[in-house]
Amino acid sequence: MLHLPASARAPRSIPRRLPTWGHLASLALIALTACGGPPPPPPPVVVAPEPVVVRDPLLQWNAEGDQIIVDGRWRLKVDTGTFSPVGAPDPTVPPALSPTGLAAVFEPGLLTILGGRQIKLPGFFDPPAAGVTLTGYWLDRSRIYLQAWNPERKTSACRVFDLTRNGLIEPAGCITGEYPEIVRLQGGPGDLVAVHTRDGETPGVRFVRYSPESGQQAVAVPPIDLRPAGPLTLGFHADGANVALVSPCLLDQPRPCSAPPTADGRHGLYVLDLARGHMSARIALVVPGTAPAPDGRRLAWVAGDKVCVGSPRTPGAVWCHRLPQ
Repeated sequence: MLHLPASARAPRSIPRRLPTWGHLASLALIALTACGGPPPPPPPVVVAPEPVVVRDPLLQWNAEGDQIIVDGRWRLKVDTGTFSPVGAPDPTVPPALSPTGLAAVFEPGLLTILGGRQIKLPGFFDPPAAGVTLTGYWLDRSRIYLQAWNPERKTSACRVFDLTRNGLIEPAGCITGEYPEIVRLQGGPGDLVAVHTRDGETPGVRFVRYSPESGQQAVAVPPIDLRPAGPLTLGFHADGANVALVSPCLLDQPRPCSAPPTADGRHGLYVLDLARGHMSARIALVVPGTAPAPDGRRLAWVAGDKVCVGSPRTPGAVWCHRLPQ
């Protein structure tokens, strides 16, 4: 220990405390008022800037698990870390990916294969209605399922477009979900489909099996309660046995979205066994927008200006690739 000489030590008596800046300002105000002078102007009001709302990135793995679509703008080849443009007209809407890696986007009256052809579609309702929306997914390499929503009549209509025949086919039945309005159809292995629906601001998700020839069959899993407005992203495992789910809601609880979110804003990763209908406990905490890979082992997420790929079980094995400017 360092010992100071007696002459350098602090005196025993405590000096009188000096006035603070607040005391001096109060004295000045009293003095000016007593002398008839005007009081000093009040301090300026500092208005905090509005927070910048940053949208969660939209990441999608292709069926092979070797490419990631980022916001419908870029295609990342995971093995090489190289990006190529995709060119979706609206980056906030994820394009539908085919088994061969083609990307399709849907607009009322128009089906666009990005980087390829545009196909004009007839109206699905007679008489035509305003505000119709269109969504869809790839049934296989050459067929695309299309479903339109009529908000005036609260009804849906569906068709299948065959790329090889260049024509529309009317299927045996249309896909239905938890709520009537379907906002996204996410195809999985075989005939699996995740049906994303909405009732006002409340989202819903249902897992079904579908074919244009036989229609829809239920998958025996418990319903996932996303009330009042719990977000959810998902990725099918390549074998079709499980689906990975990412959400701030506690999906293994009876009322998942009623509990407060985590303090740091991270989301939970869960796995739903589609054969047994069993939801796992929370496996890991991940950043919002994380996308599970089809191999069931890797995740993709955005960190700043980079897309990162890694595993929650091996935190050190992470590869990050800088997004193009």
